[in-house]
Amino acid sequence: MKQPPPPVPEGRRPYRVFVSSTYLDNQKRRKLVQDAITMAGMVWHGMEIFTASTRAKSKLSQEQVI
Repeated sequence: MKQPPPPVPEGRRPYRVFVSSTYLDNQKRRKLVQDAITMAGMVWHGMEIFTASTRAKSKLSQEQVI
């Protein structure tokens, strides 16, 4: 049975974790990673949430956490 994630201390946002991998051949692994991140009280984001852009993905990711 899964346990709920630990509470986030007041005044602090949960960490955001960006996961990048090939999707189709890693679905089971991604699900395991997603569950572990969620159970640790962090927020999981697959890199597929980003649309095509000429800007670097690392820059786009940084903008999401600031």
